[in-house]
Amino acid sequence: MKKLIILPLVIAGILFSACEEKTSGSKKAPYFSLKTPDGKVLKLSDYKGKVVILNFFATWCAPCRYEIPDFVEFYNKNKGKIEIIGIAVNSPVSQVKNMIKKYKIRYPVVI
Repeated sequence: MKKLIILPLVIAGILFSACEEKTSGSKKAPYFSLKTPDGKVLKLSDYKGKVVILNFFATWCAPCRYEIPDFVEFYNKNKGKIEIIGIAVNSPVSQVKNMIKKYKIRYPVVI
């Protein structure tokens, strides 16, 4: 009986793994320009030719707040090799500014 249950699961696993989409790991984002909390314009085109991580987050998002210290540490260790741009979504400017200060974010953050 166990073989009858396990066999279809194994076959399904093999079929689904064959359907996996292969990607190169690097995709180009469309060019955009957004403002920083201080009103300065940041353009993605200014980073042409560089590796850029776009981190979409919200001030009210607990998992986002949890991962930001890791982004800050990664940025500080790899500054100049890899760029990070934080993109705050559905978050008031005052809260974004507070978050930048609280987590000592040194990479650009836009809204």
